[in-house]
Amino acid sequence: MSSIVATIETIQTNESLNLVSFFVGEERLSMMSLELHKSLKEGSKVKLAIKPSHIALSREKQFGLSSANQVEVMIKNIKNGVLLSSVTLNFCGNVLEALITRESQERLQLCEDEKIVAIINESELSISEIVDV
Repeated sequence: MSSIVATIETIQTNESLNLVSFFVGEERLSMMSLELHKSLKEGSKVKLAIKPSHIALSREKQFGLSSANQVEVMIKNIKNGVLLSSVTLNFCGNVLEALITRESQERLQLCEDEKIVAIINESELSISEIVDV
C-alpha cells in the first residue's frame, strides 16, 4: 500500500457522500468517500492510501477521462517480473508503487528518471491516518 501525505483543501457533503479535495505540494487530488471522520476539517493533514494495482500510468494527461487525479510523477525504479512490473514513483516527495502488466510497461517503454502521468480514480483513495487536525 502506498501513502501520500496531503492537506485537506475542501470537504463537500451531501447525505452520506463526501467529496474531499487535497493539496499535495502544489498538486491537487480528489477523493470520494461514504465515511469521513468527524474531526476532519479544511487544513487537516492526513495520509492517503492507494493500492499499487489502482495506479494507472500514461505518457500524457488523458482529456475526456472522468478521473480528475492525473498527476505528474517521476519514475525512480522499474522491476520487471514474468507477468507484472512494479514501477516506483516519486510524487511530490511521496514514494508510490504502481503495479502494471509487463506488457503495458514494454508498450509504454517506461524508463527510470522519466516524468510520466499517474492516474488515480477518486474512489480508490482513502484516508489511512489523521496526521494533524
